[in-house]
Amino acid sequence: MRTLPFRARVFVVTTVGAAAMVLVYQLPIHIPDARVFAVLAITCIGTSVLKLRLPVGKSAANVSVSYTVDFASLLLLGVGPAMLLSMLSACIQSTFRTVRRNPPHRVLFNVATVILTVQVAGLAFDAFGGRLRVTAAGELAVPLASAALAYYLCSTSLVALAVALSAAQPIWSTWRGSFLWTAPGYFVGAIAAAAGTLLFLAGNGWLVPLGAAPVVLTFLSYRVYVERIEAEQRHKQEVERLHAEAVDALRAARESEERYALAARGSNDGLWDWNIATDAFYCSERWKMMIGLPAETPMGRFEDWYRYIHEDDVAIFNRALVQHLEGASPQFQLESQHVVEIQ
Repeated sequence: MRTLPFRARVFVVTTVGAAAMVLVYQLPIHIPDARVFAVLAITCIGTSVLKLRLPVGKSAANVSVSYTVDFASLLLLGVGPAMLLSMLSACIQSTFRTVRRNPPHRVLFNVATVILTVQVAGLAFDAFGGRLRVTAAGELAVPLASAALAYYLCSTSLVALAVALSAAQPIWSTWRGSFLWTAPGYFVGAIAAAAGTLLFLAGNGWLVPLGAAPVVLTFLSYRVYVERIEAEQRHKQEVERLHAEAVDALRAARESEERYALAARGSNDGLWDWNIATDAFYCSERWKMMIGLPAETPMGRFEDWYRYIHEDDVAIFNRALVQHLEGASPQFQLESQHVVEIQ
């Protein structure tokens, strides 16, 4: 907790405090249907393990298919029991199958987030005419869509705000980049929960597992998408690393070249250097002056230097060069004449 920036700490404490107040006032005294609650709790435990880690910079967030259970419990049991199940889901997601152990403040924040999210979704559901155990799909459409939208906006906004404040990132770009694309999953989960609820209330509970198919497919699609994002991020980081290394190498080469030029200018000898692979040629000013050439004479290719070799020494020079290139001599060493035509 102490490692978080001040604004992030204030936000976490405020969120946990608000959730604690909601829990005190909204904690259900009794469960309407204990058997249904037990089945949903078992389902919640199983689905909470199926979570997807989101690439949100320095912090981590998860998307889980357990939100389908939250919607189903909201439709069958009400806000209070749904809040308890969502708390169970958040605890499991924060403690099991995590990359590293979550500190207590993160677990508390995750639990607080789902408490507030379920309350907001329940208020939206009630505000648009929703009621428990609705058996008509037409009566369920608008309240359910409102609850799904409220659930999605509240959950992702709270997490995105915490991530942005913790990592000193822009809030809007954090939400848009890491959470905007998760919207379809919440609506698919709500639809699957509604379908399963209607089948259960109509006496066709054995068909409920079929509603899991679209949720699982959506989850798998997100997994593929996230893996692609992570691969692109790794590729980008590798490109940036290679670019930085290339810049450093180029800077070092330039510094080395500058030192070589300074050494050549400070020497009283005539020096020349030829890169056979690139045909880049360097010739010191002293060498040019020794054969009577102005210091500014361009000499960037081997041909520029070669044409000043005296014609009597060309054959000897070529033979010595060929022997060196073929490995017959470890060093190229030759005395030759160079001439400059005086205009």
